[in-house]
Amino acid sequence: ASRIAEWNGNTWSNLGEGTSGFVQAILTIDDHLYAAGNFTVAGSSNANRIALWDQITREWFPLGDGLSNNVNDLATDGTFLYAAGQFTIAFNSNSEMYTVNNLVRWDTLGWTPLGTGGQVGTDGVIHTITQDGVDFFIGGSFGVAGGIGTQNAIFWRNPTLPANNEILSIDPTEKINITVFPNPTASHIVLEPQGLFPKDLILYLTSLSGKRWDLTYLGDRYLDLQKIPDGFYVLHLVSDQKKYHKKVKIIKSQVIK
Repeated sequence: ASRIAEWNGNTWSNLGEGTSGFVQAILTIDDHLYAAGNFTVAGSSNANRIALWDQITREWFPLGDGLSNNVNDLATDGTFLYAAGQFTIAFNSNSEMYTVNNLVRWDTLGWTPLGTGGQVGTDGVIHTITQDGVDFFIGGSFGVAGGIGTQNAIFWRNPTLPANNEILSIDPTEKINITVFPNPTASHIVLEPQGLFPKDLILYLTSLSGKRWDLTYLGDRYLDLQKIPDGFYVLHLVSDQKKYHKKVKIIKSQVIK
């Protein structure tokens, strides 16, 4: 086993080809195991310091283009993944890069800095992050966190998560109102725009792991999601002609409460 292995109570087994460097932190969310540390390859995938192991398909996947240096700890609020360590930049797979300063969140949209007005992360290494409800307790070797003076420890409160059908971002050059239902859904969604969609519209879903599923209409603005695994997704509606990229949170679940 190359730096990471699985114990089932009786025997050890490999997680594919493992990682190219040491693993400092592991965390599971549903059927996904996240590993982080100081490596650049996981299995056969380029994965800078953090990767996802899918326990169903038994494959490694990168999270965007990863992080610029070591990851020391991972945490989750049950929906999103948080990474802490000694890194300054987070790279999304679409060539976006963000200054995050040792602390960052991963979700279906990619990497997101934590903080406002450019005051993100900490000015020194983070060694540990622990979640308690909506609060995260962070410890390390730093004197400033999010623009606030502190001595090596601070807590960060997670803001309210967006509602199921809330629009997460809109290109200000083109505002298109759209309703997506049912949401949550067990099998399909229907799109109801105010007006007509552009002819060059591209539709796709992205998962928490960053995996993409391209979608096509089946008529009457109906999208079949039956082959999509249960989970949290973002529906992307992209048009170069209209210069917009709309994103809507989708929950796929066979058990609708």
